[in-house]
Amino acid sequence: MSWARTICYPSYDGHISKPGATEVFHTDQWWMPIPTNTEKGTLIRPGSVTRDFRSHHVGAGETMNPASIAPVVCGNAMWMLDDFTTENRATVVVPGSHLSGRQPDPELDSTANWVPALGSAGTVVILDGRIWHSTGPNHSDNLRIGIATYFCAPQCGKPKRRRPMRPQRIPINSVVPAVLTPFNKQMEVDYDGFGRHIQNVCSVDGVTAIMVNGTLMEDNTLTRGEKTVLIEKAIDASGGKTPIIAAVRESEIESDLGLLAREAEEAGAEAILIMPPNSTVYTTVNGALERFGKVFDGCGLPVAFYQVKPDGFAYPVETMIALAEQERVFAVKEGSGSPETSEMDMRAMRAADSEIAIWSTHSRWLLGDLAMGADGYPFRHGGHQR
Repeated sequence: MSWARTICYPSYDGHISKPGATEVFHTDQWWMPIPTNTEKGTLIRPGSVTRDFRSHHVGAGETMNPASIAPVVCGNAMWMLDDFTTENRATVVVPGSHLSGRQPDPELDSTANWVPALGSAGTVVILDGRIWHSTGPNHSDNLRIGIATYFCAPQCGKPKRRRPMRPQRIPINSVVPAVLTPFNKQMEVDYDGFGRHIQNVCSVDGVTAIMVNGTLMEDNTLTRGEKTVLIEKAIDASGGKTPIIAAVRESEIESDLGLLAREAEEAGAEAILIMPPNSTVYTTVNGALERFGKVFDGCGLPVAFYQVKPDGFAYPVETMIALAEQERVFAVKEGSGSPETSEMDMRAMRAADSEIAIWSTHSRWLLGDLAMGADGYPFRHGGHQR
């Protein structure tokens, strides 16, 4: 059954039917909204739905619109510890009653098509939570024992945010090398050498994107113009086949993150990586959101962010959660520096957004991070040319 893949939170009840026990008609999903019928004046008011609320009786030839009936969010597995027989009156059900959109009425529905669920000890009966059912009257001299296991979908909690914006060509499971900036003897950017470097990196099977203008590219010393040209050269050298993620960070040359992000987008980058801040002011929730807001305002691209070691202006867990909840954030480059902190960060990210991409930079325990659920590897060895 399809609901079995998504419904969780089981509870267990012992069901003991004593000799002489009577029927109690009910459903297990009694709290869900019942379809209204304006002609019969059964509009439901807030707080009116209780286990005893029956709605109106569905008469002969009257049916409910299936679209107005609550979906199944509850299931019941009844395990028979004793034989369920006609004498000890097994659990009884009304097939198809889940489409009635209401609970059974103890008087009006007593003659419905109640069918006993018979079986030997060890049998299990699985019920849609909307099915009418009841403990049948036990006409034997012995107890009849079963265990009911209820599975119910979450009913309360934090609403799931909308699907985050994602780069169309950068998958969740990615290998993203960070490339270098070569310089000539005059300490000028060697654009030809950079192009050959990009071609080398792109020739490796499995590379899904390239990180440009990050730490390995001496980003703090590059001008805005140089950063723009490097993005354009990377696109040209790869033939446009490998997506470019442009890193942005404040420096003495340029402190406007929004401007850097906009120029990266205009140059052809397909995503932005926000590098770690240079002050603890921007590691707090409010500070980080203010800083990220400049990038959001400056461009329309999806955004990833870089988490570093605690001694390097790392984000606390509460800040990482707040960032993961931003619709424009699609990935985190996880580099917290220890297996314990990495696991804590990843668990926090998954709790905030199960769909965010987590890319581990930890070469020494990469397999451990992958086992914990990391999705990719934005490694720092793009400069290792063959």
